[in-house]
Amino acid sequence: MANIFFFQSANKKIAELGGEGSGNYNHAGRPGEVGGSASSWEGKVNSYKEKNIEIAKKAPKTTAPEKLQKYIDEAYSLGEKARLSGYSNVKDGYLYYDANFEDIMNYDKPEMVSFEAGLKGNKKPHWVNGWRYGKIPESGYSTNFAESKLELGVSVMATDNGLSTPDPSFEMFGGSKGNKDKIYISGFLNTNNTGGDGEPLLLWAKKTGDVIE
Repeated sequence: MANIFFFQSANKKIAELGGEGSGNYNHAGRPGEVGGSASSWEGKVNSYKEKNIEIAKKAPKTTAPEKLQKYIDEAYSLGEKARLSGYSNVKDGYLYYDANFEDIMNYDKPEMVSFEAGLKGNKKPHWVNGWRYGKIPESGYSTNFAESKLELGVSVMATDNGLSTPDPSFEMFGGSKGNKDKIYISGFLNTNNTGGDGEPLLLWAKKTGDVIE
């Protein structure tokens, strides 16, 4: 019976603090209440975002690999065509996608994300630079431990085009004080989805350096 209580406790801790696959490693949520906020929360959020974005702006300026950019462009264009052909939801839109790509099963998630962006009329996934805590997961996708599922990309703290994780409680509860290195990272911004904490997600992400402050 002791093992049962051990795993229950461990699972509870994971749900509260997140796991290594997340760019928000050790995230513990807001204090006090579910979805709640302190009176000064808005000010903390703004200050937190500004600090994160300033770090991101120092990231090495890289450009998208030509081959990957082509894949993103083609999938997005096809999504636009599906929308103009009268498809209004992703499920039906994928039928259009399938009809036009015989090897759809060989396509990677980034291309499906780009197709969905075109279908929904969202911005095309575009190459950005940013930073995160910890190495990039081997799978290429961070894990949302609270919901036991993969994110649609690698979680980052902020990007050089002005996007940031919105929740300063990550810093407040020690995420940045753990033994997690800060790294610069580049990839295609997922323009359809954010992570479980509202953080930006990057597709086909790669490390471009170490953050030195």
